[in-house]
Amino acid sequence: MPASKEPGDNFDELRDQHVGFINDLLPSSDEEDDSSASASAPSVASTFNFADMSTPSSASSASRRPLSNLAMKPQFNLDSAKKLLDTFKEMLPHYPCVVLPEDASVRSMAKDMPFVLLAILAATSCSSSLQGHSLYDEEFRKVLGLKFVTGGERSLELLQGILIYSAWYPFHLRPKNRQASQYLRMATDIVHDLDLGQEKTILARVETGLHAEDIDKIRGFIACFYLVSIYSGTWRKRSTLPYTHWVDTCCDLLETQSHREHDHLLAWLIRLQHVVEEVNALRDQYREPNSKSGHQLQLIRIGLETQLREWQTRMPIYLSMMSTLMMTMMFTEMYLIACPIMNPPKTRPAGSGEFPIDPIRLMGTTHTLRAFLGYINGLPPGYTTRFSTADWNHLISCNILAFRLSLPLEICPDFDTALARQILNYNSFLEKFCTESEAETSVAAAPRKTDAGTAFRIVLRALKKKFDKKIAAEDARAAAIKESRFVRGCPMFDGSLDEHLALWDGHGQLESAADGHSYSTAQTSYSGTSSEGRPGPYNTSVDANGKPLVFHDLWATMTMGWADWDTSESDVIGTEVTGIDSSGFL
Repeated sequence: MPASKEPGDNFDELRDQHVGFINDLLPSSDEEDDSSASASAPSVASTFNFADMSTPSSASSASRRPLSNLAMKPQFNLDSAKKLLDTFKEMLPHYPCVVLPEDASVRSMAKDMPFVLLAILAATSCSSSLQGHSLYDEEFRKVLGLKFVTGGERSLELLQGILIYSAWYPFHLRPKNRQASQYLRMATDIVHDLDLGQEKTILARVETGLHAEDIDKIRGFIACFYLVSIYSGTWRKRSTLPYTHWVDTCCDLLETQSHREHDHLLAWLIRLQHVVEEVNALRDQYREPNSKSGHQLQLIRIGLETQLREWQTRMPIYLSMMSTLMMTMMFTEMYLIACPIMNPPKTRPAGSGEFPIDPIRLMGTTHTLRAFLGYINGLPPGYTTRFSTADWNHLISCNILAFRLSLPLEICPDFDTALARQILNYNSFLEKFCTESEAETSVAAAPRKTDAGTAFRIVLRALKKKFDKKIAAEDARAAAIKESRFVRGCPMFDGSLDEHLALWDGHGQLESAADGHSYSTAQTSYSGTSSEGRPGPYNTSVDANGKPLVFHDLWATMTMGWADWDTSESDVIGTEVTGIDSSGFL
């Protein structure tokens, strides 16, 4: 494919879209410029055209050249198809929904699995290059419509093609688009029509040994469950493929009946996703007014944590070191503790509770989150193009968590935000991730393709600007509170006692309202030193002979420099203040 001369020119619309999403995540109440920025940005609900990176409601979209016209003329030929197929083989471990033959080539797949090949070309071209992908993409949509709608076809190959396209098409760059849910509904319909979710279709042949076709059906079924569960959990929707005993049985069958490493990986990904599903269900119970008692729900939560620890000990080491499983494991650990922060609810029913968050355990989550972000930054350049929808979901959720843990949490006011910000060092992650690596040449220096990872980096740059602004505002607020507390700590500092100093210094007369007599205060020194020349922050009252006075009046004792006396050196045991009786009052 010819490279574009200016592939990065027209990402303003993409950036403006996600600025609105970020504002929705943490709405600003003290920043006046946010309201004007939101007003000038395109509506979040407007339809985002991925092909030309524009929104119909944008007034400036007409003056911008769409990415599909940036001198991009994709060629559908054997050479480009071969490169895309090789790229997909590297992406497949992140979502092993299909098994390709060891000697798979474009010609052989075009003969045996033509729709799967078309889905691979469409998904891989979209993920690896945002320019010039329309040829494969349009061809896939057209063929899918002819097969599923017009022809009414329901086949395992059609299911595999839809799963591949849905898993790697960069829907995360336009999260308000509903095409992903439409494709997953198609996949769910195929699962139901083929009875893949029924035990009777396969379980009867387990004792005699499953065939390769049976393994393919099991793999297609649980792969569909995994993708539907990810989507439902992200958008807080009811899953059309709930977890059943048959799903658990299928995971066991893949481990025992298949010798492929990727099948074992898929089984463990689904087990971890089931924990996430159970946490979401538990959270919904907390939010129901008439749910179980808090003690019962806490026992369920402890049971989920125990189940996760058990699975961690059972998981083979060679699988736990694989990239996607490692990220999923860290994500699941964090989600068990911080799910309300990673996936905040839009509304809360009246009289409902919320998933409890322990500030101490939440602080422990910051170390796992820092390890996750550090692992992402340590990946080779361009590795994010291999990420599936599940991987992008985990990365986005962890960015939300890091963003919110770095600022005061209304849902957990006892959480030490300052310490969490120091542990996470989230700004450093954003700075490194948003900076192009040396292996990636700049747009001005040389033409290059813009992939999904580069587009996501642009989104995070908008997030970084918002994060820096929030941190600066929070630091300024904390400094103002600290200064205010310091000033109000002592009335001597704010000037409220200045008018009374003349009375304390002996220049005024204290009149007794009781008997009409006037009493003059003793000679008082406020020079900042004691009668014996000792410096001190408190002033000392002395008599005519220069000896310190002992007061029986509490107010006089507290305000006349008692803290600076050395009573051991004074022989004054009574009062020498004229006008004070034996009771210690004027």
